[in-house]
Amino acid sequence: MRDRFPLPLWAVAVWVVLVVGVIGRVAVAPALSGTVVPIYLKAGERWLCGDDIYAAAWPLDVYRNPPGVAAFFAPWSLLPPKTAGILWRLFGLTVYLTGLRAWLRQFPVASPSARSFGVFAFLAALLIVPSFNNGQVNVLLVGGLLHATADLRRDRLWRAAAWVAFAGFFKLYPLAVGLLFCVAVPRFALRLVPAVVAFAVLPFACQRPDYVASMHTAFVDFVELEGKYRELLNRPPWDWTMIPRAWLGVAISKDMGQLVSAVAGVAFAAWVGFAKQRRLESAFALGCVWMTFFGPATENATYTLLAPTAAILMLRPHSISVVAVVLLSLPILRGLFPTSDVLPLRTAQPFGALLVLALIVRHSLGLGQVSGGGGR
Repeated sequence: MRDRFPLPLWAVAVWVVLVVGVIGRVAVAPALSGTVVPIYLKAGERWLCGDDIYAAAWPLDVYRNPPGVAAFFAPWSLLPPKTAGILWRLFGLTVYLTGLRAWLRQFPVASPSARSFGVFAFLAALLIVPSFNNGQVNVLLVGGLLHATADLRRDRLWRAAAWVAFAGFFKLYPLAVGLLFCVAVPRFALRLVPAVVAFAVLPFACQRPDYVASMHTAFVDFVELEGKYRELLNRPPWDWTMIPRAWLGVAISKDMGQLVSAVAGVAFAAWVGFAKQRRLESAFALGCVWMTFFGPATENATYTLLAPTAAILMLRPHSISVVAVVLLSLPILRGLFPTSDVLPLRTAQPFGALLVLALIVRHSLGLGQVSGGGGR
């Protein structure tokens, strides 16, 4: 891999600065500053005590993940908060980097130059900054899906199913990528279903069954309540609906957004199913676009999921891919500018995701090359 993917020193320096900078900030900043990890740790603490993990915990924000994530963080909650925050970030980064490595080994193109691979490494770091900095699970999710794609390419179906189920354990929507994998490799479904079930029942082994069942009920109620709360406060997700809202003054209803999301999912599945080549790479890339551009609860940090696909486009750069990665990167720097939180800026990432989608379609038709993972 070293010979095939030469990594220049400046790209290594970017990664060192990212890791040292974020870990250093976590070590010296106040425990609740710029991080969501205390929310996870509080949920883990409540899980140990058998308390309601979805109850308000001022000054922390509300806990939004499935109950199993609270069980996962229960041991972490016994550590000092800053130690837990640092270890959690390093854990997610390790999964991401090893996933990138496995994914790239399956990349079916000629070796890129050191310069182009340096750009890839730079973007693979830059586009995860929002999630890595505040400790969100997106870095872990995309790392798990990268592992799954690589394992599917090598016909390691059970391992791939475990990685998809692992990602779905933290957030439900990565299972959409698993469904696209099932379209690309139908026999994968026979492994994915039991893997998902195994991860779903795992929390019941960590607490009283009646308590775990009540937390799952509370989770469903919370999701419904938060959806109404977002509509009431006019807080739309950072997805495709932001484009007509910002530029045309048209607010898309929740029902219409869900309908478009469902139609897009079916269309992506049909595209993967009818594709004659590069099915796995199309499934991974289209799944990441669906989770962001059409996702159920997209925000700025969610676009971390597009980091590998956007970065891989720069191995063989095209004018459209350059514009796409610029748009995806712009909101990451918005905090540097006092006027950067204007609504049109929030459309940069959706527009970038739309361009990535156009490139995925173009390359899956055999007109170019995109996204690792190999064809099938």
